[in-house]
Amino acid sequence: MPDFPVRDVFAPLGWIFVLLLAADLVLFVVLVALREHWLFYERRRAPIRERLEPVVARLVDGRDPEGTAAELERIVAGLDRTSRPVAAWLLRDLARGDDEETRRRIREVLDRTGAIDAAEEGTRRRMPWRRALACEILGVIGAERSVPVLLDRLDDDRAEVRMAAARALGAIGSAQAVPALASAFLERTKVPTGVAYDALRGLGPAGAEAFWRGLERSDPTVRLTSCFGIAAAAGEGGVDGAVATLTRVMENDDSVRVRTAATRALGMVGGTAPPPALMRAARDPELRVRREAVAALSSFDDPESVQVLADSLGDADREIALRSATALLALVDRPRSGAAARAAFDRSRAWSVDYVKTIEELAA
Repeated sequence: MPDFPVRDVFAPLGWIFVLLLAADLVLFVVLVALREHWLFYERRRAPIRERLEPVVARLVDGRDPEGTAAELERIVAGLDRTSRPVAAWLLRDLARGDDEETRRRIREVLDRTGAIDAAEEGTRRRMPWRRALACEILGVIGAERSVPVLLDRLDDDRAEVRMAAARALGAIGSAQAVPALASAFLERTKVPTGVAYDALRGLGPAGAEAFWRGLERSDPTVRLTSCFGIAAAAGEGGVDGAVATLTRVMENDDSVRVRTAATRALGMVGGTAPPPALMRAARDPELRVRREAVAALSSFDDPESVQVLADSLGDADREIALRSATALLALVDRPRSGAAARAAFDRSRAWSVDYVKTIEELAA
């Protein structure tokens, strides 16, 4: 019997082992380099922060704003070019939540000292993570002059850079970014839908127009997300229009996912009187729509909602029963529906009401 060529069978595995070992070594070297780079910047942050913090505190307090801004400019100008983006990040972090005048002064300092120039140059670096980090820094700085640079990065060949650019554009909030971000949202290109949505929300009313257009798209994910965009923007004006539009979507869209989203979005908008269609939705054949409808009714201060919720306490679906009891309890404190809701809540013997009462007592 001829010998079986065992050596010939296993010989290729040796090369595979060598290749895997080489790949592991390369990955190890990359991870070590990234860690060392992170530590390098961490070591820089502490001394830079120590120098910047007292100056920013004086600027925030309004003590000699012109002289303090000049001192801040001298400190940043004295840093090397690689440290200025770090200073920019720290400055915005130190001034976060303060008045726009302070933020404006800090942007002017960063502009005059070349920190913004350095960050914009960083968006064109060879390493993708450097480009993404530079985009984040520009978003933190918030200078409108950087919008064209960030728009260019929406066409970057790496997804993490494109996402960082979109988030930065949303943080800056310039209307210049509306066409590009709206296209990314509506066409679902360049960045994930959620990232484009958040960026458009950052643009305020200028970005909200894309959500109305999104309801006409054939892609159900775009229509679904647009429902929440319209609800979120309703607080900035046009509540009645938002309610009417979301009601139409809830009744007529051919996707259950979109109808469910529109129903939840109606609860986000709220108001005095719920649309009759929302009360009918509490008896919708589709379970997911019914669940969202009873929850949404708690956002409308209308005595007529009370009976709908009381009837839903006996729904065969436990989630609907619980949401109905929770919604009734929420209406107890409302001026128009409070008395009726309290009466219905107290006289009910439904298990869901007993459960909600117990939770309320334990939380008191």
